[in-house]
Amino acid sequence: MTGLSQREAGNFQFDFLRPQHTLYQFFTRLVDQYTILLTTAPDGAAGTRAQNLASDAKDRYRVLGRARARAEWARHQEARKAAREEEAEKERIAYHQIDWQDFVVVETVVFDERDAEVTLPAPPTKNDLQSASLEQKAAMSIDPSRRLEEAMPTFEDETTWGGAALQQETHAAKPVAAAAAATTAATPYRPAAPAPVPAAPKIRPHHHPASARPNTVLPPNTSICPNCGQAIPNAEIQEHMRIELLDPAWRDQHRLAQQRGATTNLSMVDVAGNLKRLASQRGDVFDETVVKRREGG
Repeated sequence: MTGLSQREAGNFQFDFLRPQHTLYQFFTRLVDQYTILLTTAPDGAAGTRAQNLASDAKDRYRVLGRARARAEWARHQEARKAAREEEAEKERIAYHQIDWQDFVVVETVVFDERDAEVTLPAPPTKNDLQSASLEQKAAMSIDPSRRLEEAMPTFEDETTWGGAALQQETHAAKPVAAAAAATTAATPYRPAAPAPVPAAPKIRPHHHPASARPNTVLPPNTSICPNCGQAIPNAEIQEHMRIELLDPAWRDQHRLAQQRGATTNLSMVDVAGNLKRLASQRGDVFDETVVKRREGG
């Protein structure tokens, strides 16, 4: 290394051999790594790689054996790749052989003018889903433990069960009808009793008349914030909820500020009387003649 640096001292391409150069440490690290690679085998044994190189130089057939193993491995990889491509081609051909025009229309959904004018609820946001209760989450999700036999019965199931129940009722009604006929033959005829008059329905007065109900009609394109209860435009509801969630104490501070602004200690009653009393006591401010004239008039 020293001889190389002295021989190439005038060549600027070998400036990295000087210790003051910025690439000198990088060059020394590369030299160390290549030294370890040449003097150490893959299994960690020292000197094995150098011995293998010397053996390869003496016996060239050893290199041929490794080349044959590498060629067999490459052939195996090519065979696997060809098999995958053939499988993909078969799947593509099977997909194109499907007659996509061979179908049966089960039901047709027709949208009329009412569907275009109906007011649907706003879709739930991410915050609504996160703040939902356990019962609401259970209602929105599908029970994975529900078996196929527990699913909603179809029309055929209802017909089968209904027919079986009708047969059971028919068989059970035969002995009852025979017993009723025997009892009717043994007892004399009696006139039928008049049907009881049903009691008059009790009408309970509604405790929430329509006039006292609050007006819940929202302005168009607005939603009620679940935190503060205010009507917020739909375009600003996400940003509004994000700001509220950043500071949990903001809601309490906003409520206290509204309460303080709604109440005041200023009394607005008898303002005219207070001004008259002040005018009678401060003659230097108010003209007594004008005040007396107004009081007399």
